[in-house]
Amino acid sequence: GAAFRLAPGTSAVSALGIAITTAIALCVLGFFADQLLKSGGLEGSMAREAFVADLSGFVPSLVRSPLSPRPTPSKTPPIAVFQGFLPRTTAAIVMSLTALTLAFVLMVRWLLTSDPAHELAARVPRFVEPSAGQAALNAGQAAEPAAPVRPRAVAQAAAPVASAAAQPALAAAACRCPRSDSLLWQNPIPVLSVLTLSKHSRRGREDDERKDKNYLDLDIGIVNNSNQPLKDVALLVEFFERDPPPSSKRYSSATRPLFFEGPLNPGQAIKWDVAARGTDFEVHNALTSDVGVEGENAAPTNLLAELLHAHNRPVRMHGAMLLTFFGDPRAKDAILELREALREDEAPYLDRLLQAASDVHVCALKVAEFGEARSVHACVFNASKEPRKTLGVRVRALDGSDLSESPSGAPPNVLAEGTIAVPGELAPDTGVSVTGDFDLGGTKPVAFEAFADRIDLLPR
Repeated sequence: GAAFRLAPGTSAVSALGIAITTAIALCVLGFFADQLLKSGGLEGSMAREAFVADLSGFVPSLVRSPLSPRPTPSKTPPIAVFQGFLPRTTAAIVMSLTALTLAFVLMVRWLLTSDPAHELAARVPRFVEPSAGQAALNAGQAAEPAAPVRPRAVAQAAAPVASAAAQPALAAAACRCPRSDSLLWQNPIPVLSVLTLSKHSRRGREDDERKDKNYLDLDIGIVNNSNQPLKDVALLVEFFERDPPPSSKRYSSATRPLFFEGPLNPGQAIKWDVAARGTDFEVHNALTSDVGVEGENAAPTNLLAELLHAHNRPVRMHGAMLLTFFGDPRAKDAILELREALREDEAPYLDRLLQAASDVHVCALKVAEFGEARSVHACVFNASKEPRKTLGVRVRALDGSDLSESPSGAPPNVLAEGTIAVPGELAPDTGVSVTGDFDLGGTKPVAFEAFADRIDLLPR
């Protein structure tokens, strides 16, 4: 490889010969260096006499034989012969291995990196000897008087270069959204969803000694979103009370365990009725796994669609959310049916579902982290079969990033809003990146969301 880099005309046989010669030279050099370093000092009987003399000073009773011991004939194994040529000290071994490794890394890096001289040669156009006809044509053109260069002619000549330079920018502007981003699935969908189906506060009964205490009556539901049945499902509902103002201390007042032996089949939902003293609650779920970022381990959509016929509206809304995530065509009709009997506390959840089910998707939303006026980048994708014109992207700054698992729970508040126009016409199955500035108006948002529609239909 080095031969080809140093001399591009080198043949493969020559390069192989150079490599073999270099390897032999290195081996010979190493052998002589090792023999030179280990030679010197006393050997044979003289070394034995010196060793016995030194040892007698420490062991006076040492018995000394006048005859030297006969060497025991033994055949040295090949591995021992090979080890005799290797370095014998730790320092030598470390230096040898370090040198070999460093040389290998540097050589590979040098071989893989581009050669500036070759790149420069590739950029310089080669001179091609013109043919006889072309030479005559050039001579005739040179004989004619030079015509003045007009701006239009210059623009036409420069057009191919400009379009070639603009291609990377156009490729970078194109984008694609498999689905719209939404707070409803900003985190992977869990294997087991816990839903608050209903929540009612009440005071203690008149005949109860704690009639001045607050109680909560809950309906807690669970849905198996995965493609596997679940057994031995266990939850713990913890109730809390708060000290009266100005204190805001919260403390646990009661716990209620929930258990279902199962199996809880894919797409199946069940519920419990729970009551205890308190003003607030949390549900602890030990099953924390999810169905995958793209829902690869989720239940089939035909099973999830059965949730649309559940008795409890939160379960039906949850089923519509799952179908919207997977782009199922039944999702939009389910959302519209739920909106016909719209309840005020369900509006934020259903509005977000309807925006996510739109044929124009918004994804890859990025907002700058600092500044009063922040730059916004997003991908707008037309998933319909018709071109879309006069589109706009609505960006919202929120004071929270999570939606309650209860579809009728309190959503995050909108702190600021802004609209970014999508230029031109967006063809079917085409996406484009849009950029704009977003004025926060002095607010400090925690999260952002965006959706797209015709700019005249976006909320003011």
